[in-house]
Amino acid sequence: MKCINNIQILTEHENKTLTTINMNWLTPPTLKININGTAGFMEVDLQFNHLQTYHEPPNPMKETINSIKKLLNTTWSAITGQQHIYTGAIALYKPLIKDFIKSIEKGGKPPITGEEAIQTIAIIEAAKTSLKQNRIINIKELFEMGN
Repeated sequence: MKCINNIQILTEHENKTLTTINMNWLTPPTLKININGTAGFMEVDLQFNHLQTYHEPPNPMKETINSIKKLLNTTWSAITGQQHIYTGAIALYKPLIKDFIKSIEKGGKPPITGEEAIQTIAIIEAAKTSLKQNRIINIKELFEMGN
């Protein structure tokens, strides 16, 4: 049986900015955003409320200091109740679901627009098509195939 347990999607935006989306099904979920640029690298850890920037190659001493800062920040946030430590997917989606329900009850704008949802599905479909056809897929091409 053929099984894919990791996928990396490379997207190029209209302004030529590149984005990668990494997903896998073997390791526990993380809530990190990694931003790479010509001036350095940034890691935003939403799960543990930590921001790390690199403007030069990392070294063991800086990594140790950053790990201690992250540990102290996470511990302090948990002790003071400022942050609930990640307990599963429900912790991630609960505020989004609450906002969605509120938008229905009060007739407001949903937290994710239909256009944003369509764009997300288009990226997923492009990745699936790319895997099947073993080629780069342009999102616009998917919309043309649907017409």
